[in-house]
Amino acid sequence: MGHPSDNIITDAIVIGSGFAGAILARKLAKQGRSVIVIESRERLGGRTNTIRLGDHDIDAGCSFIHGYSDSHPLATLSKELAVDVQIAGPKESTDVGSVIIGKRGPLDTGLQKQIQDALGKAVDTAKASNENRPLADVIDASLNETLQGETLAIAKEYVGSLDAPLGLPVNEITDVSRFGWEKGLDGVDAVVTRGYSHLMSRIWEDALATDKVRIYYDHRVVSLSTKDKVKSIISTHRGQFEAKVVVCTVPLATLQNPKTAIEFHPELSKEKQEAIKSTPVGLLEKLIYTYDDYWWRSSYKTGGFAILPTKKSFTSAKEILESHVLNVQTFPNHPSLLIFLPAGAIRLLKCYSRQEVEEAGAEVLAERLGGVKARKAYSTSWLKEQDTNGATSTYASPEHLKALQQATDDDRLAFAGEHTEIDNHGSVNGAVLSGLREAERVERYLQKRASEPWTGH
Repeated sequence: MGHPSDNIITDAIVIGSGFAGAILARKLAKQGRSVIVIESRERLGGRTNTIRLGDHDIDAGCSFIHGYSDSHPLATLSKELAVDVQIAGPKESTDVGSVIIGKRGPLDTGLQKQIQDALGKAVDTAKASNENRPLADVIDASLNETLQGETLAIAKEYVGSLDAPLGLPVNEITDVSRFGWEKGLDGVDAVVTRGYSHLMSRIWEDALATDKVRIYYDHRVVSLSTKDKVKSIISTHRGQFEAKVVVCTVPLATLQNPKTAIEFHPELSKEKQEAIKSTPVGLLEKLIYTYDDYWWRSSYKTGGFAILPTKKSFTSAKEILESHVLNVQTFPNHPSLLIFLPAGAIRLLKCYSRQEVEEAGAEVLAERLGGVKARKAYSTSWLKEQDTNGATSTYASPEHLKALQQATDDDRLAFAGEHTEIDNHGSVNGAVLSGLREAERVERYLQKRASEPWTGH
C-alpha cells in the first residue's frame, strides 16, 4: 500500500521553528513520524526572544499567554515539560493606563477613571458595530457623547494608547466591522516564569529526544514544489529537501516581502494569494530598561503607565517618542520598565540607530516619571529583521484568515502560524493552535496515503 518508496521518504517538512513549527514537529515526532525542520535563522524559536538584562529574564518577543486556563494547550504542555507558568497579577497587566501621565503630570484619579471608562465604552461600541466606518470616527463620536471640554481633549489623546496593541494607528482601521470580532480563548493572562524562550527550548528538546527530528539551520526557502505526485520538493539557498508533505509556518510578512517570498509550484490559489497580499501585518517594538531600584514606586503604585504626548514634531528620536502615547509596563519582581512602541513611532524611528532610540526612551521615562536614567537598555528590531519584517497579523477579515489557513486540495501543502488561526490570530495562542491543527491534518493524510493503493498517476 502507498508508493513503493514511501518507506525511505521523510514524512514531513516543517518550514520555520517558531511556536507553530515547534508544536507541529513535536506532535508528529511523538506519533513516530520523521520530520525535517528548515529554519532560516541560526537559532530556533521564531519571534520568541527572552533576553537577560542585568539579572533578569525579560521577553523581548512574545510575552503573555492570553486566555490562560487549565484547558489551555500550553497549560498541559508546560506541566508535561516541567515549565513554570504564573498567572499575571495586576502589576504585570498589559492593560494600558494604570496611571495616565498628562502634560502636567499624573491625572487626578477621578479624571483618569472617567477617561478610561469613556474610552472603554467607545471601544465596546466599536466592537458591536457592523458599519463600514473608520474606527477613529466611531470612537470619536462616542467620546463626544460622554465627555466635554478639557476632559474630552485629553481622552482623544489617550485614544493613541490603542495603537500599540493594535499594531496599527487607530486612524488606519478604516472599516470598524473588522475590529474586535474575534472570540479568543477564555481565561486570564499568564507568563512563563523564566520567559518564553525557556518553554520553547524545552519543546525542542522533547522533540529532538524522539530521534525523529532533523533541523537544518541557516536555510532560506526559495521555492516549494508539489508537482511530483510522490514527493514534495523544497529548495533553499543551500540545498534541496524532499518529503511526503510540507507545512509552511513562516510569518505572513515574510510571505508578503518580495525579497523573502517563497515561489510555489503550482501557484497558490487566487484566494490565498489575495489573502497574503491584503492581510495587514502590525508593528510592535519594545524598549526595555532596567534600574538599580524601583524609583517610581515612591510616587506611583501601579502596574503600568500611559504617557501622553507633549510634542507634535519629529526632528529627533526623542521628539518622535514625545509625539506618541507610550504604553509602559512594570514588573513585580525586578526594577525594569518596558515601553511598547506604537506603529507610528516605529515607522519614524527606522532611520535612527538602536542606541539613539534607547537613549531617547530613557530620557523620556526619566523626565515624564521623575526618575533616573536606566542602568541597562535593550531595544527590539523586528521590523528590520528579514525573517520577521514586522509583528503579527492584525485588522484581518475572517474570509482572509480562512484562506490563509486552507491547505492545498491534496493536503500535501499546508500552512500554520498565528495568521492562520481565525479567532486567535496575532498571538501565541494562534501559533500553538495552528500547530496542533496541522499535526492532525498531516497525520490524517499520512494514514490515508499509507492505506490506499498507489495507482501510478
